[in-house]
Amino acid sequence: MQIDVAKLKGARLARGLSQEDIAHAAGISGRTLQRIETGQQPSFETARALAAFFEALGIDVRLTGEPPAPEATPRSPKVDRNLRWSRRGILLGGIGSLAGQVAGFVQGTMTSADLGMGLGLLGLGMGVCFLIVDVLDRKFYR
Repeated sequence: MQIDVAKLKGARLARGLSQEDIAHAAGISGRTLQRIETGQQPSFETARALAAFFEALGIDVRLTGEPPAPEATPRSPKVDRNLRWSRRGILLGGIGSLAGQVAGFVQGTMTSADLGMGLGLLGLGMGVCFLIVDVLDRKFYR
């Protein structure tokens, strides 16, 4: 974003405001505003603060033809690849355990009660593992 220095200075003088008044209201230093009025280009954040202050007064001090700056979008946190693989590992381990229990039941070495108890414990174990991974994910990656 670029500021039209002539508009900025003209609006300031027309309102009878000092550089210090505007700088304080916009949240920048008086020296920064002094530099801008003598031709130094402000940073994006400074220009945005000045533009917001003057827009509140009903004055557009941006250069003409320049579209308004888009609002910054928050970045989504990166998910660690190791965390993804740990989730996949838990899921694959649970599926392998389930397959082993079903195979034992089909071969007749397990009773239906043993299979039910095994599946219940398997579900409990996987639930606890996913809970731990989710808690760690929220604590360290969000």
